[in-house]
Amino acid sequence: AGRRVLGWTGGLLVAFLVSVACLGSINVNVFTTSRLTTAAAKTGFLPGALEGMGIGRGRSERSVSQGTQKDLWQTPIRAMLFNALVTSVYILLGSFGALVIFIGLAEYLFFLLTVVGVMVLRVREPQLLRPYRPNICIPLVFAAASVILVMRGVIEAPVQGTLLCMLLMAGSFRRWLSAQWAKDLWGRACTIWLGGARYDVVPLRE
Repeated sequence: AGRRVLGWTGGLLVAFLVSVACLGSINVNVFTTSRLTTAAAKTGFLPGALEGMGIGRGRSERSVSQGTQKDLWQTPIRAMLFNALVTSVYILLGSFGALVIFIGLAEYLFFLLTVVGVMVLRVREPQLLRPYRPNICIPLVFAAASVILVMRGVIEAPVQGTLLCMLLMAGSFRRWLSAQWAKDLWGRACTIWLGGARYDVVPLRE
């Protein structure tokens, strides 16, 4: 299209600008997803080894944020390598187009949930300090566009949509198991299933 409108030189310039834009987007995604992986490891959703920062002994994100470690490599190298390995497995087992559709569905679904959460938080807790408070029409339009993109993606790629729903349900179940009230409920159920017997450790008196 650029070559037809602007000629051979214009088409080459447009292709170069598109490549630069794609490179910037890839760069942002690489560092953003590695931080998300580090945060997931910090909260216990992924192995704790992925929390390490830099190369060598593996400095934790907490030590870097507190300023106790001031080395050159303060990037989540382990998380980036883990993401690269997972991405390579996805591409080898499927296709690059299917991976792009799957990632796009997941991203815009979480964009939608984030914007909806911000709107709900504005109603529930209006007293919170908000340095940037846009007009309510902006998140509403973005949410509507995200719904359209997600629904269109699910219709066009039902396999990727089903896999995404399964991953979301698995993650929600994992989160539910990690909640304290779920642990208490599980303990009560185990107590009932074991015949109502419960043994408490009583400290010995000296």
